[in-house]
Amino acid sequence: MHQAVALYYSAGAFLQSEALLRRLLELEPDNPDNWHQLVSVYLQQNKRRQALDQLVLAREKGVSFSEEDLVLLVDLHAVNKNPYRAADTLQRGIAAGEIKGDARSYRKLFDLWFMARENERAQKALQQAARLSGDTELYLYLAQLLIEQRDWQALHETMLAACDKQLEDRFVGRANVYLGISQLKLGDEAGARRSFLNATLITGANVQAGQWLEHMEAAPPTRDEARQIVGICYGSMDKQLEDKGQGLANTAVETASGEDVGFEVKDIRAQRIFYREYSMPLAELAEETRSLAVRMGVELVKAGGSVDGPVHIIAAKPLPEEGEPAWQLALPTAGSPRASGRYKVGSAPACRCATVKVEVEGGALLDQWLRFSQKVQDAGHQLTGERRIIIAQGPDNGVSLEFQLGIQ
Repeated sequence: MHQAVALYYSAGAFLQSEALLRRLLELEPDNPDNWHQLVSVYLQQNKRRQALDQLVLAREKGVSFSEEDLVLLVDLHAVNKNPYRAADTLQRGIAAGEIKGDARSYRKLFDLWFMARENERAQKALQQAARLSGDTELYLYLAQLLIEQRDWQALHETMLAACDKQLEDRFVGRANVYLGISQLKLGDEAGARRSFLNATLITGANVQAGQWLEHMEAAPPTRDEARQIVGICYGSMDKQLEDKGQGLANTAVETASGEDVGFEVKDIRAQRIFYREYSMPLAELAEETRSLAVRMGVELVKAGGSVDGPVHIIAAKPLPEEGEPAWQLALPTAGSPRASGRYKVGSAPACRCATVKVEVEGGALLDQWLRFSQKVQDAGHQLTGERRIIIAQGPDNGVSLEFQLGIQ
């Protein structure tokens, strides 16, 4: 009968293989090969639910499992939309020594606990993954979670570990911002100032770092401070400040009579973005941006990219029909991420924009946007249709908003 199963399987006759294996399980219930072969036959037919039920039953009956079998059980719980059971199975397997407790396993455990909305367990798994791998990207995502929780001592220790070695240049800006936040919150203002100054020398985190320096009312940098990164979070040795043509050209706008109209004009460089579309009202999307952006950041890393700037809300189209996506919630990205499920990859084009920083006023956000749009047109500018809101984490865990309207 075993030979017949093998022949049917090799010929792709999986229904016949399934029937024979069911019979073999009745005759030889203690043979682990029968259990695992039946699971394989189910998977060949894309019967993931039956494959999961079969493995769960085998586990309950004490059938021997290899590490590969146990990892398959974890994956089947996940694809059957039960990340909690998947994470619990993986964690128990690691604890029992049945699954290697390496960085890859803990990174997977983080993803599963995060999907199950078990944030504390997810954080512990991420700490282990970062520690075992030394992966800077994982340390930075851990730092984001710790900032959300306002755990400044843990944040500081995380950044010390992240900056234990020379960083890739793409991580230096964010690393210095997070280090500076921890230093400031723990009372080291001089250290925080130096870290934020370092971050201003790197494209990507310079705006956020500047906001923290403004909040601190820090002294402006000396000539030497403005030329070189000094501190534990550094990239290329003695990195000099370079003009790469990526900065923002700011121009205060005045009327013909010289009156300041209350906004600036910036030349914004093109950016590659990782985004998801939403049809909810603007105020509601802005309210949920922090939690949505954390989840998006995790998906971005899983898709092969890394965060390269603050969160953007981008108007998807000028006048969407009812039910159509009105907004894109986007993260500027470095690397080459892939589209993943509801998350897409695209670009925000370069544009000349009228910009203004605004206070958050909840449901009045759309009204503020419309008033700003009218003010820009009253100043004689013609709009191009580009509409963006830049949302950055500001001092005291607050939020900083900047409106951007494309102009000709």
